Amino acid sequence: MVPLAWHSATDSTNKHIDLDPIYWPLPRTTGTSNQKQQKRNLINFRRHSGNPLLLLLKKFLLSRDETLQIASVQCMTSIVIHSPVEYAPALVYADIPEFLFERLSSTDEILLWSVYSCLLLLTEERLFFSKCHTIYGIESLVRSMKETLRLNSTEVQKQGLLLLGEILKRQPSGIKLFMNFSIWHEVIVVLQEAMTSSSLEVVIEAANALTFFLR
Repeated sequence: MVPLAWHSATDSTNKHIDLDPIYWPLPRTTGTSNQKQQKRNLINFRRHSGNPLLLLLKKFLLSRDETLQIASVQCMTSIVIHSPVEYAPALVYADIPEFLFERLSSTDEILLWSVYSCLLLLTEERLFFSKCHTIYGIESLVRSMKETLRLNSTEVQKQGLLLLGEILKRQPSGIKLFMNFSIWHEVIVVLQEAMTSSSLEVVIEAANALTFFLR
């Protein structure tokens, strides 16, 4: 378990979340193994679609209580970390990414960081892109990043920029990410603002995301 912490501008204490490393890559499939993987994904979805735990976590995520939302997101993150092949597709098939993106309207730093982290894990799952969740969520992410850059929490900013960079990097060339010019322009605005940050780490993440944006 790795303790992850950041300093909140609205709270003089350090907030800690104990999670396993969240950047473990999910197994990738190529060639003829893709069809077998898709079948396994569908089987896993059917097996877990009525899973009481997933249904409960989804209910918490949709609640108005941000404490329950945070608990739900962090539980989902832990589940995907420990069983990525089994649970990542199930979460995507259940449209969990859509609800995660909606939670980005919050201004709670812990919730934002948790949602960024969970979505970051799901970017390792190809279904996340083929089901067009990024197209649905990119506007919410960019809007959230604009607000996040006004906070003093560099950890939240870095996590959001890391997620944006991964989406820009992994978005399939055959699936258009930006459905209109305004979203495309807002991404530029966010990256420009992040590049002027006083935090070197934030600037580095912004530069990485900009590299993928300009490809």
